[in-house]
Amino acid sequence: MSQTFDWSAFEQNLFDMLLAGVGRTASLHPDEPFYALALHHVYRERDGRLLLPLLALALESGSPPRAGDGFSGSRLSPWDFSHPEVGLSEEEEWRAFELALTAEATRSNVAHWDAVESRYFQVLVDVARRLRDAAPDRLTVTADFVAFVHDLDLAHGVELARRTIPEERFTELFATELALAAEKAALAERPAAEQARVLVSRFGCYEGITSKMAQRGLLALGEAAIEALVEALPGTHGWTAAKVLGQIGALDPAAVAALREGAAQSLWHAMALGMLGDHDWLVEQQPVTAVRGLCAPLKAITEGRPRPLDYGPLEGYLKRAPRARPLAEAELEPGSSYVTIRSGDVAEACRGMASDEPVVRWHAASVARARELGDAAGALLVPALAERLSDAHPIVRRLALLSLGSWKEAAEPYHAAMAALSDDPDETVRGLVDHALRR
Repeated sequence: MSQTFDWSAFEQNLFDMLLAGVGRTASLHPDEPFYALALHHVYRERDGRLLLPLLALALESGSPPRAGDGFSGSRLSPWDFSHPEVGLSEEEEWRAFELALTAEATRSNVAHWDAVESRYFQVLVDVARRLRDAAPDRLTVTADFVAFVHDLDLAHGVELARRTIPEERFTELFATELALAAEKAALAERPAAEQARVLVSRFGCYEGITSKMAQRGLLALGEAAIEALVEALPGTHGWTAAKVLGQIGALDPAAVAALREGAAQSLWHAMALGMLGDHDWLVEQQPVTAVRGLCAPLKAITEGRPRPLDYGPLEGYLKRAPRARPLAEAELEPGSSYVTIRSGDVAEACRGMASDEPVVRWHAASVARARELGDAAGALLVPALAERLSDAHPIVRRLALLSLGSWKEAAEPYHAAMAALSDDPDETVRGLVDHALRR
């Protein structure tokens, strides 16, 4: 952590500006009680911008206090407060602190950014605690007034709120979340096969153990969940079962047979087969099925058990079925969200950037922005990206330019080549040059 960034001064300045906002809001409602204060909407981009919170205040306004809503109800949702975005008069000073925070977060590697983010949230919790104690001197507050840091990520948000709300009051307000935690703990005590069947039954649910939670739980169970997932394939949420089977990544014969049976009709059945590595069967199917399956391991939505990056199956298929190229290019169009590479994938990403297939080159150029892999990976990826600045395909040039900019200082030797794309024949490439150079 930096020895030059003054965290104590940062916390004090943040507290002072927010408390001033509380005072101004209090002057508008001198006799009306407030029941909550929240710091919320902390926008951040990993290895990029880290912004300051919004301040929200909630008037009781005669509505009866409710318990147990937690983050699933409106009472503790800052955007539903009477004052969801309290204006701050020191906007220029606020912006300066924001720029200083981002500069500190981005001055080194990605691990440093993560450390700054963690320290920053601790500061926010400390500020929220101080505002809770100071607010009654400026606001009319209810007896059960609370102040907390709100985050949309449920687990993180509940943990943050618990750090500034007294336990007895927290138990009342977050009864829903605490009951859910108890339900999940009880389920974890049951045999794995039973857990899997319960979790599969939660597909499509948005309360209690949600479909998203169920999928995470099944993935954690791994091969113990396969039987229950295969049984669910013919059902209404068979696509979800197929997705999790693919993410688990075990080449189970019963699962493969069931997925093959539905692959012609279901996008996710075909994709799961690709995730399982059933390439020989896929390449014999209709192009749309084959392409969906072969492209699946390259997409973020399919990430589960870590697998090595491998462009070979897709390249081989496109060589034998060139008419399928438009399908592959549509499946992997920019913006479709790609798999995150790991250290063991660097060599294949570099090879992919020199592929004969444009779609492989642009995918490889995009995933090569992984600065979190460190200097050793950058020593290979950055020069490979620089070579793609002169690629014949505009999408490859565009994504190589953006990825190269993501490497920040490591990309400086190539800034002249990046700037030269200001004269690129492609309008989109030209429009991204300044952005890439500022990253």
